[in-house]
Amino acid sequence: MKSVERTLKNLGLGFFRLFFGSETLASIPERLKNPKRILVVRADARLGNLVFSLPFVAALRKKFPQAEIIFLVSTQFAELLKNESGYEVWTFNKKKARNPLCILDLMRRLSSKQFDWCFDLSSPQSPSFTNSFLAGLSRAAVRIAYQSKFAEAFDNLLFEPEKDSALWEQFLKLLERVSPGKGEFGRVLNLTAEERKNAAEFYGQSSSPKVGVFLGGRGGKKWEAEKWLEVAEMLARWGCSVFLFYGPDEKEMSSTGVPGITPVAPRPIREFSALLSGLDLFASVDSGPLHLASALNVPVLGVYFTSDPVRFLPMGKRKTILTENKAVLNSEQVAEMAMEILEEKPARRPIVGAGLK
Repeated sequence: MKSVERTLKNLGLGFFRLFFGSETLASIPERLKNPKRILVVRADARLGNLVFSLPFVAALRKKFPQAEIIFLVSTQFAELLKNESGYEVWTFNKKKARNPLCILDLMRRLSSKQFDWCFDLSSPQSPSFTNSFLAGLSRAAVRIAYQSKFAEAFDNLLFEPEKDSALWEQFLKLLERVSPGKGEFGRVLNLTAEERKNAAEFYGQSSSPKVGVFLGGRGGKKWEAEKWLEVAEMLARWGCSVFLFYGPDEKEMSSTGVPGITPVAPRPIREFSALLSGLDLFASVDSGPLHLASALNVPVLGVYFTSDPVRFLPMGKRKTILTENKAVLNSEQVAEMAMEILEEKPARRPIVGAGLK
């Protein structure tokens, strides 16, 4: 059955190559080296993937201040970008896209822009059919991506994948391939004064360190909620104000009744971001919330079991990653590392990529 599915997929990709195909480019034509309209595509429904794309879009804006930039993202997280002024946000709803009329309407909107460049920000290690397909729909003169089976069907300027660097760095290097010079970026997310004020009111006037602990995660990345609760209880005993962030699956586990621990129910993405920004430390497995906190320049403690700590390294300057087998790592080790981070002097460089042996 799998071999049949694989054959059908390959036939489908062959059709798309014929339909979308254009002459493969070795470089950007001279007449298009100063693009007026640029499309960036990162439309899969993963928060972490979107966050990893933000330094790229910020650097692109700096390199081409006069260009019109449209960022095509999943409807699920578009609200996160509502205060960004350097580009226009368009949304893609994968469920609605099952209706051919929706695809035709999107194709019309994209083609009407007559984009000079399109960046297909698919991960070179985990290529996305959705991203590459949307890049193809744009009919941009130059469609730029890392080499993959999907990019070969829809894009026309391909580069060998980067290795041994974080995903957000790989995207910046893709920009450097077509526009020489280091891709510089500053703040990638902007919270309003009102959002920050509301977060400050939520936390109150306590002078104790505010630590966020995320109980969620996906698949093999996830750590048992009971382990995180043990971490939270230790931190609370040691004088921290601990805030348990959880999803629907962890709701029953979040009510501990332990003094110093406050459960935080799921919030809209902007409110959630503001709450993250008010923390002194955020601890989580490799997850969208971890990378969102790091993008907001919050110190993070990441616990990585199956994730590649190089490829999925958070972008912020203050990050500590623990890499260990689930059977070996215990709650006390994580809690002690959290306290070590909190007690560090500001001038001291935080530990990066630390592993428990």
